[in-house]
Amino acid sequence: MRECWATSAIGWLEQKREWVGLQTIAFIKSTVFRNGRMSVATRCYIYSLPPDAKRILYAARNHWSIENNLHWQLDTNFDDDKSTVRKVNGPVNMSVVKCFGLSILYKTPINRGLQRKRNMLAATQSGALKTLIS
Repeated sequence: MRECWATSAIGWLEQKREWVGLQTIAFIKSTVFRNGRMSVATRCYIYSLPPDAKRILYAARNHWSIENNLHWQLDTNFDDDKSTVRKVNGPVNMSVVKCFGLSILYKTPINRGLQRKRNMLAATQSGALKTLIS
């Protein structure tokens, strides 16, 4: 269950000048029941549009859906969590390459899951593509 409270009454917020266009602050409380246990999390958001709890709930849920899906896809297809690239711009560069590879897999017109598409492309294309997507 998710609940949202949003307000534009932010005159008391000293830091409001730090965020150009800030109109709203919102709190989202998420209550989850798993394995007989209850977990409650409250998140705070700042928003540049008028307070609209439904819209804020929708935006927050979509944001995390995209984030979580992308991370899961990168980890399952490229073992992203096991990456040992740590120096200077290496992590950012590898992230760009992996996201590019993921977009190639999404656009490939093979009617299979991403893992199978990756394996099929690696087996049938040049060594450059195999290196790119592995």
